[in-house]
Amino acid sequence: MANNNYYIRGLIDEALEILSRMSINYNTKAGNNIRALMEIANELIPLVNNEYYAISQTLRSVVKNIIRRDNNGINAYSFGDLRTSINALDMLYPSCERKIFISHSSKDEKIIKQFTKDILIAGCGLRQNWIFCTLDHSSIHTGEDFRNEIVRGMRECDFIILMISNNYKESEVCLNEMGAAWALTGKTVLPFVLPDCSFEDMGFLYNVKQGASVTDKTKLDELYKDICETYDIEQDWIHFNQISNEFIKFVKQQKPVGKKETKAKDATNILLDSLSDFDKKHLLEWTLVDDGECWISESMDGTFVQLGEAEHDISEGRNKAEWDAFFERMAELGFAVIDRLNSDGSPIYKLKQAAYDYVDKIK
Repeated sequence: MANNNYYIRGLIDEALEILSRMSINYNTKAGNNIRALMEIANELIPLVNNEYYAISQTLRSVVKNIIRRDNNGINAYSFGDLRTSINALDMLYPSCERKIFISHSSKDEKIIKQFTKDILIAGCGLRQNWIFCTLDHSSIHTGEDFRNEIVRGMRECDFIILMISNNYKESEVCLNEMGAAWALTGKTVLPFVLPDCSFEDMGFLYNVKQGASVTDKTKLDELYKDICETYDIEQDWIHFNQISNEFIKFVKQQKPVGKKETKAKDATNILLDSLSDFDKKHLLEWTLVDDGECWISESMDGTFVQLGEAEHDISEGRNKAEWDAFFERMAELGFAVIDRLNSDGSPIYKLKQAAYDYVDKIK
């Protein structure tokens, strides 16, 4: 059994449901309900024997003695032991929801919703409330509080699915989620690559963890098999093949979402015109850094932006907000990208050729 706790919990719930319907007296005869409870007890005995030996022994005695041999009646004492044992296991094996965590860019929401609906709910038979997508990115800020919040959200999940796209790669929030996912132990982390992002474009992501295309039927089959085995779900391959093929067809029909194909130049020009003196000054300073790298570092002394040999103190909240907005504009213009992560999970930005070309024009 891939995950005994889920199976045990299912047996406990089944027993509790039967017991809720039963009321016995001295003359009550053994029927289908009591025989179903005996079958459940027989299944539970080897499953709980190592951790709760006393309960398993009580259940052995119940199975042996609950039906009175003289008149096929129910032994009230054994029935009481059975109810007590099931109630004890109910407390020892708390209800465990089946949880899937999906980390994705909000710009890829259309594909993520279809993946959830087709693959996880219709295909695997999971319930909607077992599936957790990442929080609204617009309401989350970077920093230690953000990382703790994401880790808390992932800690109770069994599977963490990373939906990597170009939008995902350009999002500091998404990259922090990915770092938090791989830092956790005992989780199944599955990176899927959306159609707009090839393996060659994954950069450092490709070196850290191999990704699988979300339209790769073989990989979707592997996901289905893993989920079914983990949660003891009966596999229906005919049904899943139909559902997954429909999902793949849907994804292949989608156009990349993110940078607009129409009026892109106009939008870029508007953004360029809105660059402040602050933006231009620090962009110019950044282009003078030999490796074109820049990052934010935190220590006991405060928070600093590291630009080559220069450090800018941004410990004060207003300064940090100003620099956060600066990095966001640089990414929107295609002037900078997140090249990799620091050991603490914070991003290291790197300038692109477009930034040097722009600076040459405004010098």
